[in-house]
Amino acid sequence: MTGWETNLYPLVWVGRDRLHSHTVVAPFFFDFVTPDTRTTVAFPVYWRFQDGNTVSQLVLNTYYREKKLRSGLDWEVHVFPFFSYGESPN
Repeated sequence: MTGWETNLYPLVWVGRDRLHSHTVVAPFFFDFVTPDTRTTVAFPVYWRFQDGNTVSQLVLNTYYREKKLRSGLDWEVHVFPFFSYGESPN
């Protein structure tokens, strides 16, 4: 056996198979995980996407993104529509 899964139709799906997992409580919460990526959504207030060296996150009206580079961390934050700031290793 390499994994497990539990479903409570039509709203809840939870499971894991080796390095992959998922949790869904429809239509409000979704979480999908693989070795290289992760997607988490808590609708409508939280959205987070991670792919390799990049993370993007939205919480209400605040957006944050970071990217890991060889020379350091490149990041930015935006509080819509009031404020934006970021730094780059260059």
